[in-house]
Amino acid sequence: LKDAGLDPQSALDLPRFCLDAESAGGRVDIEEGMPTATVNALRDMGHSLNEVSGYERAVFGRGQVILRDEAGVLCGGSDPRADGYAGSM
Repeated sequence: LKDAGLDPQSALDLPRFCLDAESAGGRVDIEEGMPTATVNALRDMGHSLNEVSGYERAVFGRGQVILRDEAGVLCGGSDPRADGYAGSM
């Protein structure tokens, strides 16, 4: 988030990946929308990939993020994959 200069919502909107611990050989689940170059590079490195879409995306979990910048301003984002919100008190 910080290294890429993204705001919380932009970071949450990006496609995700995770290692499938249940599969033999360490399959990598990748979300629809992952750049084709990234998918091809992972395959070229020998990774076993499972492209995930629709309701199956629940495997990636859900996130809400609140970032406090250097001036103390709060900026929030909520995962577009499910209902939710980012709030502070």
